[in-house]
Amino acid sequence: MQSKKQTVKYILKAFGACLLVFFLANTLMFVYNRQPGWIERSHGATTSIWSPGSYIVQGQEGYGIHKVDSNGYLNEGTLADDNYVLVVGSSQTEGKEVKAGERYCDILNSALQKEEGKETSDLLVYNVSMDANYLPKMISGFTALISEFPNSSCIVLEIGTTDYTGDELQRMLIQREYNEAETGEKIRQALSEKEQLKLLIKEIFPLLNHVKSQYKALKAVNQHSDFVQEETDGKDMELYAKQLKEVFEMLDILYDGQIIFLYHPTMEITDEGLTAAYEQTTEQFKQLCDGCGFLFVDMTQTFLKAYETDYIVPYGFGNTTLGTGHLNKYGHKMIAESLYQVMTKNN
Repeated sequence: MQSKKQTVKYILKAFGACLLVFFLANTLMFVYNRQPGWIERSHGATTSIWSPGSYIVQGQEGYGIHKVDSNGYLNEGTLADDNYVLVVGSSQTEGKEVKAGERYCDILNSALQKEEGKETSDLLVYNVSMDANYLPKMISGFTALISEFPNSSCIVLEIGTTDYTGDELQRMLIQREYNEAETGEKIRQALSEKEQLKLLIKEIFPLLNHVKSQYKALKAVNQHSDFVQEETDGKDMELYAKQLKEVFEMLDILYDGQIIFLYHPTMEITDEGLTAAYEQTTEQFKQLCDGCGFLFVDMTQTFLKAYETDYIVPYGFGNTTLGTGHLNKYGHKMIAESLYQVMTKNN
């Protein structure tokens, strides 16, 4: 009998210890890696947004703390009434990995504010970006984007490649319509109690979300460990140009303002120095931009020159591998300077 009581006591102590460790680890996650709830939608500028009013803490790669605005994007301040710049992209543009103020949209915003004498709360550059929001998704949501944010004068589309398949280019022509019932605040209010509870659990238990993310990442690596990238040397460039031209002509009809494609290719540090991935589609992409009056900002030479002169690498952090991953503060700064130069030159 005594032995049974001791066993129960031991189990309770072990459970209590595990619970204590869990809560301590969960508390640490608030300052290390905290992601808010993720809300899916089908009629907005992006197909998903972060839970409005929450915070993101990113410490796995670089370090940044960012507030989610009422629209579900990472912005601090009030969007100007008109003549603003929309910056649309993937996690590279979201910039969770660097501090607020160090992202290229933040630096560009400060420069334009200073030039126009605006109050610091007036956002002249607005970040509309989401994880995995690559060009096919961006273009498909273009109609929704300019409907949700109708008073912009310039749209920057961030891309890491110019090589898209025929199916991807065709999907870009199918436009997603905007529904104002799916704005950040309205969609949050319309969530069921069960959905709101799920969001709350993600926000107050970041450790669970972190473990889930790590499991998904490990699973993805195991599933694609033998993946070999398709060779693109034999690409039908004539068909590519024809399909891309259709996409660009559609954008030209839909939007009266300036469209800028921001291109930053994959980089790698080798024995010869920093090298950039080459894509045979890039020159064709640029020529079609010129033909439609779009601007093409290519960061390749800027990044390479920075490494040659000052050994500055645009990607990677002290807690990851330099030359890989997301843009660091140097990459963001170089992009902001390049965009500002192009924008002021063409005004």
